[in-house]
Amino acid sequence: MAVILTLGKAYGTFYNKYLYLANITIFAAGSALCGAAPNMEVLIAGRVIVSLGATGMYLVRPESPFSLHYSSQSPDIHKIYWISLGR
Repeated sequence: MAVILTLGKAYGTFYNKYLYLANITIFAAGSALCGAAPNMEVLIAGRVIVSLGATGMYLVRPESPFSLHYSSQSPDIHKIYWISLGR
């Protein structure tokens, strides 16, 4: 719960693109730690790190990462994204 509140405030304050990329990096680091875990304690620690990164990615609206790069010269990225979701 504390992570959701903190990240929610950060997304409202800072530039979303960099926070989103940071959360993807945290998620990937946790996944790598899980993959290389020699014992159960390290695996659990990796899962905690993965959940922190996943929480940060979950808080962003689905179209947010794509709308950060939207320009009138590349309008098809939105169409491809929504078609891939089946909407």
